[in-house]
Amino acid sequence: MKFFSLKILSGISGHFQCRRASKFRQEKQLFRISEQFNDASCFAIIIAENFLFKTEELAKEYL
Repeated sequence: MKFFSLKILSGISGHFQCRRASKFRQEKQLFRISEQFNDASCFAIIIAENFLFKTEELAKEYL
C-alpha cells in the first residue's frame, strides 16, 4: 500500500514537499503545513497519506 501511494506521488509536481509533509500525522500540523505550502493539491495528498496511514494502523490492530 505504501509503494502504491509513493508511486502516485512520484508523478505530481512538488511531490517531495508533500512526502516530507506527510510524515507529520497530527491534524494541527497538517493544517499548518498546508498553509505554508499554500497548495491545494499538496494538501489533498497529505490528507490521503494520513488516511492510508490510519487505515494501515487499524488493519494491523485487527489482524
